[in-house]
Amino acid sequence: METRTSPFADYRRGLANHDEFLTEDGHVQEKWRWVSKAFEQMGGSGIAARDDEARKLVRVSTANFQLPRNVGDQVRPWQLSIMPLIIDESE
Repeated sequence: METRTSPFADYRRGLANHDEFLTEDGHVQEKWRWVSKAFEQMGGSGIAARDDEARKLVRVSTANFQLPRNVGDQVRPWQLSIMPLIIDESE
C-alpha cells in the first residue's frame, strides 16, 4: 500500500518572485486548494499514471507544432501538463 504524502511536501516558495501556489506565509492559495487536495488524494502513483495517460493521448493524436522557419523545420510534440492553470474571476 502506498503511503500518501503530499506531492507538494518539498515545494518551497521562491523568495524573490510572486508565487501562484503559496501565500507569503507558505499556505496554499485559496484558488489552488482544490487542486492541491486532488493531487494529494491521487498520490504519487496516481499522478504518474495520469501524466503517462496525457503523454499517450498527445502521442496517439499526433498533436504537434512546428518551429518557425528561422529556428528550423523541426516538428515537436505538443506538451501537456496535468497541472491546470487556475485563473479566478478577479484576474
